[in-house]
Amino acid sequence: TSAETAQSAFEAIKNSIKTNNAENGNCVIIATVKGDIHDIGKNIVKVLLNNYGFNVIDLGKDVKKEDILECAVKNKVKLVGLSALMTTTVKSMEQATQLLKEKVPDVKVMVGGAVLTEEYANMIGADYYAKDAMSAVRYAQNVFEEVNK
Repeated sequence: TSAETAQSAFEAIKNSIKTNNAENGNCVIIATVKGDIHDIGKNIVKVLLNNYGFNVIDLGKDVKKEDILECAVKNKVKLVGLSALMTTTVKSMEQATQLLKEKVPDVKVMVGGAVLTEEYANMIGADYYAKDAMSAVRYAQNVFEEVNK
């Protein structure tokens, strides 16, 4: 499928990129939310974040909100990126965002996906709407600039 082809391309790109050591503690969790199996966008964000020196924990696709929370707490992350492609799964994104905000209020949540808008991101309580992969990287840089001051 085209998704598998894209995944192979991402692996080749990732392997050819000399990454900065992400041992700077700048750890980001990314996940495609429960009910959604579309991860091409998430994978692009992952490759770029890695390239810019971030340590990325990729929880994969169809990820339960409880698993995202558990990983965020265990790894003491400051930023979680959630992805959803289908209108039917944005409710999962909202639930995951609200759970994170309730249990770890200092964690920033950025969201992205084809069906999302900035207005919707604001409505569900996300800290940032990433319209594309580079805007996700820029937001991550800003978050960690503040955290590392």
